[in-house]
Amino acid sequence: MIKRGNMQNVSKNRAVVFPEWPQWDEHERNNLMRALQNRNWGTLGPMAMEFARRFAEYVGAAHAIPVNSGTQAMQILLGGAGIGFGDEVVVPAYACPPTAAAVALTGAVPVFADVGESDACLSPAAAERLITSKTRAIIAVHLGGMPCDMVALAEVAKRHSLFLFEDCSHAHGAAYGGRRAGSLGDGAVFSFGGGMNMTCGEGGIIVTDSYELYAECWHLHTSGRALAGSSEFGGTVLMGTNGRMAEWEAAILDAQMDRLEAQNATRNRNAEALEKMLRGIDAIVLRNCDEHVSTNAFHSFGVRLNLKQLDCDRNGFVYSLNARGTPATTGFEALCRMDMLKSDSYTKSTGRAFAEGELPPNAEMWAESSVWLPGRILLGTDVHVEKIAGDFNEVALANAK
Repeated sequence: MIKRGNMQNVSKNRAVVFPEWPQWDEHERNNLMRALQNRNWGTLGPMAMEFARRFAEYVGAAHAIPVNSGTQAMQILLGGAGIGFGDEVVVPAYACPPTAAAVALTGAVPVFADVGESDACLSPAAAERLITSKTRAIIAVHLGGMPCDMVALAEVAKRHSLFLFEDCSHAHGAAYGGRRAGSLGDGAVFSFGGGMNMTCGEGGIIVTDSYELYAECWHLHTSGRALAGSSEFGGTVLMGTNGRMAEWEAAILDAQMDRLEAQNATRNRNAEALEKMLRGIDAIVLRNCDEHVSTNAFHSFGVRLNLKQLDCDRNGFVYSLNARGTPATTGFEALCRMDMLKSDSYTKSTGRAFAEGELPPNAEMWAESSVWLPGRILLGTDVHVEKIAGDFNEVALANAK
């Protein structure tokens, strides 16, 4: 256990102000003026298409389609792959609700696999145990910005002839084996919602190397219209929706992208320093990256509490951190306990009532004992890192058994 005196002065400093989010400057302002002046305020405008090209190049994918939300991006990606009613898709049992909701909204059934004890990411072995003749895809969620074990998941997907999709909503700029998140499966989606590492308030993007998947997703995202520059179809001839990204969103994202690498470097540097400090606190269990992870995007920083060593529960620990000025939350939930799954709309969409079973043990453990910090507070200085570690230490000491 770290001694109180090591960090006492910093942890007692309630005046420390953490970086705000989102961050912006004249680049966003200037880009918005460009969008205003180009008079293409709708969709498929020049700024949106240029952002898609630029983002695909950054990720290392051949194609990208900018859309109006991350959830919509996943629905379109699944639909483009021909996944829908009667199919099953394996998702992690511990993640953000939109991942499972997107599957159900396509008509497919989300099947919840356990996560790893040490990383809280989808367990390849647990995913493989749930594959049936109805399974069409696996969705790897890079939770908090930490890439999953994509080597093992790719082997599972190949062995069973399944699509392997990435939910990179938290993973802008993350890398695995030297490759960017988003280029590691058959297709991927990113969210640009308000709390993401790149944000325009809402928005999302689909990336893939497959021209066939790209073309099908394009039809779906733009009311069934033909792929840009293609003579394959004319007019509105297919089923589709309006999932297109507006110029305003692309204008902001283009500027956000300019500072992503520098922000990720700061997050990683501060996260490394914070981890070193927290290792001395017996009641804190750190997440462990897969050995192939080369960059963690740190959309959020998560730890588990060893509750057997504490006199408080997790909620009490989080409350005490916030009271000291360190913003913290209880984070994510066990998806297979969502009320959504018990609703009539879920049953009508998927064609079957959800059969609630035993909660996967690691998902239950993370859902009940984890503490998460927003990535924005890792954009600060050494003073901010010491403040966070000092508050964790104070709360752990005050509640030690």
